[in-house]
Amino acid sequence: MMAPSGADARTIRSDREFTLIMQRGRSFRGRMFRARYYAAGRPAARIGISIGRRYGDAVPRNRFKRLVREAFRQVRDGLPAVDIIIMPIIPAAETGLACCRDDFAALARAEWDLAQQSRGAT
Repeated sequence: MMAPSGADARTIRSDREFTLIMQRGRSFRGRMFRARYYAAGRPAARIGISIGRRYGDAVPRNRFKRLVREAFRQVRDGLPAVDIIIMPIIPAAETGLACCRDDFAALARAEWDLAQQSRGAT
């Protein structure tokens, strides 16, 4: 079997990985989404989206996922190499792509700040 490439290499799909990130990962809360992230020692950031039916029917759920994936594509090179699980807070219709990008930037700053603190503590 070939190793995943492109978008597949940047996507978290297995239940085992989701569970690991949810249990061991750090929390982040932005304006548009909550996230759990975990430094898994991979060369680049990866993303998984967890969105339940109570968020709405298929249309708003799919809109949220499209927005998050597009924002991730635009900022992924500036993100630390962590696995990220995204969960919505507010409907995507009430926000936009800029808000989602801002949340990713804030998550990156939070992770870098934490990394700097841990390096300074040792």
